[in-house]
Amino acid sequence: VGAVDNPMVDGLNQPRGLAFDADGNLYIADPGIGGDITFGEETEFSQVRSAGATSQLLMIAPDGTQTVMLPHLPSTGTEGESGGLTKVQLTEDTLWLLFGEGAPFQPFTDAVIALDRETMRVKHFIDLMPYETLYNPDGTDEIYSNAHDLFVTDSGFVYIIDTGANTLYTWDENNGLAVLQVW
Repeated sequence: VGAVDNPMVDGLNQPRGLAFDADGNLYIADPGIGGDITFGEETEFSQVRSAGATSQLLMIAPDGTQTVMLPHLPSTGTEGESGGLTKVQLTEDTLWLLFGEGAPFQPFTDAVIALDRETMRVKHFIDLMPYETLYNPDGTDEIYSNAHDLFVTDSGFVYIIDTGANTLYTWDENNGLAVLQVW
């Protein structure tokens, strides 16, 4: 990030989500590159994937100081693709993180995690794969989730796009996860 001859941040692996806080700090969601664990098989439609702890959340202060806020988060990778932390959004007291397509055994795969910004403790964990498994909103034969994007309103109402499940979800503390639209 920054000019090629004078990078503000380097060493990123397919950074995806960016957000600013009220103090002008830039947050970068970096999904990582997988790791040393391999799973899956090479077929006409899939590749062998790797898994590891290479995803991270970085913060760049207005003065250029770089801090790894959350290191060693789960990541998966194939040639040219990665899954892990892909989106970050900040509200007044919450840090919202979206974890996209990952390994089936990773606890953060296809989930939205809300952290208290002061304590960094988990406030909410929204796991999309169990909903897809139980209800299969798009009705296809494939049970598949790939959390892709989220938007959190000032009132705490969350919109989540799951491109694997072909579903736009909503979530709030009182009603939990619900389907808004399926395609």
